[in-house]
Amino acid sequence: MTPSCPALGWSATLSAPLTSQLAAVLAGFVFTSIVFLIGSEGRRYAHALGLFCGAFVVLGFDSHLYSVLAGSVGSCSRIWAQAVVAGGLLGVGAMAIITGVIWLLSKHSEEAARSDGIQDKAEGDSQQGGKRGGNKAGLNGVVLTMAYGVSFTITVLLGSTVYDYLDALGFPKYMPASWGYWIIVPPFVTVAIAASIVGLRKSGLGLLSSIDFSNIALQLATYGTLLYALTAAVFIGIVTDLPNRLWLGSPKGIVETVVIFGLTYPVLLFVALIHAKPPLSAAPRASKPSTNLAASDSSSPFVQSAPNLGRLRPSGATEPHSTSTVPIAAQPAEVGDDGSQHPNLKEGSSGTKGE
Repeated sequence: MTPSCPALGWSATLSAPLTSQLAAVLAGFVFTSIVFLIGSEGRRYAHALGLFCGAFVVLGFDSHLYSVLAGSVGSCSRIWAQAVVAGGLLGVGAMAIITGVIWLLSKHSEEAARSDGIQDKAEGDSQQGGKRGGNKAGLNGVVLTMAYGVSFTITVLLGSTVYDYLDALGFPKYMPASWGYWIIVPPFVTVAIAASIVGLRKSGLGLLSSIDFSNIALQLATYGTLLYALTAAVFIGIVTDLPNRLWLGSPKGIVETVVIFGLTYPVLLFVALIHAKPPLSAAPRASKPSTNLAASDSSSPFVQSAPNLGRLRPSGATEPHSTSTVPIAAQPAEVGDDGSQHPNLKEGSSGTKGE
């Protein structure tokens, strides 16, 4: 058996250097995003920063582990065990980046909704709110496709890697040998669990409807990603130093641990990362301004319709007789000699002018 394990038609060690470079490049982009977000203010920027920090640690360790895999020699089962765990790290790092990008899109949507609302109020355009609402719906579709689609695809790839690992071992008797069990079932289980949680939250039944599950999922995703990076790196270090005699056959404890690190743990993190995404802000619709000023002010006892108020006349010119009325100034009532009260209307405050 050669170190590259060519029996499966694909070599994990020969592809490891290129994958290590890919993880390093992604980690570099994430580090640039972290530097940019450090100077930004806002709760959504802080959440994206936490996810990017977890992704940076995961991808940094993953780049190193793939470089270790590139120099691995000896047992093919050990080489595939390293490849499975390193693949899980790469998948979790990629999904964490996707969720962080969704948080940045949410911040952009929030600022755009605020500016659009101010603009709509200034212009008095009620139709723009509906157009921007359609744009928000389209952006929500992109976000959902990114969250569910990427997690589904990554789970398929991780399941394929686990299947190749078990195939290299000759499929231990305590592990299912079905191709569909490892490649088809896990992605659908991931999407089904995430969708079921959404349904329970919207139904108003159970504990999930009464708690802030998005915030809890965000914390689980952030800290879970960091914990996964640390434990997986330690496990790979232990696996690399194990003597070759322990890799003869199918060591039960090691095989199960590899499957957990390579598929089970990432699936749980994918569910948390899907629900860690924020809702997008909606642009507030501007109310349509009233075109009938007289109707809007008809309820006031001091304001009556005055169609001729808009006309301008030269200074000092007398206004012709008109039946137009103007607001009447309220004055204290005068008391007559007989004790009766009469309304006190000053000159020029009468409702009828020109008499």
